[in-house]
Amino acid sequence: LVDVLFSLEVTAYARSIEGLRRHAIVLRRMYHTLGELDVLQSTAEVRVRATRFVRPVFEADGVRSISATRVSHPVLAPPVPNDLRLERGSMLLTGSNMSGKSTFLRTIGVSAVLARTLFTVFADEWRAPMLLVRSAIGRSDSLEDGVSYYRAEVNAVGELLGTDQHAPRLILIDELFRGTNSVERIGGASAVLEALDHGHDVVVIATHDMELLELLPHYEPFHFRESVRDGALTFDYTLYRGASSTRNALAILALAGYPASVVARAEELSAAIEARFAATPVHNPGPAAAVPLLHD
Repeated sequence: LVDVLFSLEVTAYARSIEGLRRHAIVLRRMYHTLGELDVLQSTAEVRVRATRFVRPVFEADGVRSISATRVSHPVLAPPVPNDLRLERGSMLLTGSNMSGKSTFLRTIGVSAVLARTLFTVFADEWRAPMLLVRSAIGRSDSLEDGVSYYRAEVNAVGELLGTDQHAPRLILIDELFRGTNSVERIGGASAVLEALDHGHDVVVIATHDMELLELLPHYEPFHFRESVRDGALTFDYTLYRGASSTRNALAILALAGYPASVVARAEELSAAIEARFAATPVHNPGPAAAVPLLHD
């Protein structure tokens, strides 16, 4: 009754609001300080638990390069460290299925984010500009929205073509336009990658389309590889410079228990298709003036 009669709760609330207004600047500084302490404590804990880490060295924004020694993904146990010397700002990563391409894309992306935010990279060396990470890796269709897989790809990649930016970007793409046929996939991917290869951005794409190596000579080629031992595929998950010279899709069919007749027929047809394409030289017509595919 006393509370209702004298409006004690309402009065206390009003006084609290007034106090917050009077001390707003101090309270804001306090929260910022607590936030910084929380970040520093979390970073220190990560560094203590890490078997190895390095403080990044940031290059000037105009430098399109990444130099990493024994860089690895922080959640892999045990990880396979890799070295990367990317000097031209664009990288085309090839290799067989399950060889490590997608994991490496994520490793480079996570490292760039950790370098920018926590000043900590799981590597022995990291030298690169302070990069904003943009990616088109995990695309999917949507029955609810009526968006096909290919349209989802188009939308995701189209956002990367914007030129209104304030900082160099690390652009990561996994299997560009795999939702469509091979001819238009290679043509569209080549045009998009030519358009992205400019300014201060660093572009890293993983692909199975070996034709892109000839169509995109400015992209530095790297690859992962595998070997067959005792009837099984083995991977060393090590990054090599140059183009991939091996494929394992049909070998995986055999290892998965597909009928021998199906595997043999697949090998026969693959050889025939490859011979047909080899008889037709690939010609690079030069940079495209525009990419209307992505602007409908």
